[in-house]
Amino acid sequence: MPHLAPISWLTIMSISWFTLLVLAISMWWHQPLQFKATSMKQQLPSFSQWNWSMSK
Repeated sequence: MPHLAPISWLTIMSISWFTLLVLAISMWWHQPLQFKATSMKQQLPSFSQWNWSMSK
């Protein structure tokens, strides 16, 4: 089946380009995501306390 070779090559190329795009977007959003993670970590102790009091 030689006619399937270009399709698989196109699939590999599109997957690699999609991976590069996702990496670029994640690197671009790295600072806001890091900021959100730190703010969530600051809210975590109160949430775990509330969860612990609710479970009792």
